[in-house]
Parts: sequence; structure tokens; C-alpha cells
Amino acid sequence: MRIAIEIDGERFHNPQMISANKYYDDMLKQNSLVYYNWKVYRWAYNQLKSQREKVKDELVTFVGEMSVFRMLDDYLI
Repeated sequence: MRIAIEIDGERFHNPQMISANKYYDDMLKQNSLVYYNWKVYRWAYNQLKSQREKVKDELVTFVGEMSVFRMLDDYLI
């Protein structure tokens, strides 16, 4: 299984701050990953800063059951 984890910063992912082409390219990137059977998980940078434990819990929920990530908690700060 392939996993993509992306943190969306305001500067590069806010549709009001980037060009329409960049916004559409980001959607195409995610759709392409899904098409090729990637699991894609995304969080906003602000979530990571203000809700670190919640993001960590969600990440463990989403990928923690996979054997390669069983010790994930040891790597998350």
C-alpha cells in the first residue's frame, strides 16, 4: 500500500492566494494518486500547529493499523 501525507500550507494551497492553474494542478495530483491506489491524507498547516494531538490521533487511526506503522506513536512528536 502506498500512502501520501500532505500538510497544506496557506501560501501554496489557499485557492484565493494561488493561481487557478496551481489549484487545479493540486486537485489533479491528488486524483492521480487515488487513481493509482494511493491512500492520501491531508491536513492544513494550521491544524498541525494548533491541534497537534488531534492530527496525531487521526494519523494513528488512519495508518496505525498497518503493520509497518505499528510503532508510529514513537515517531510522532
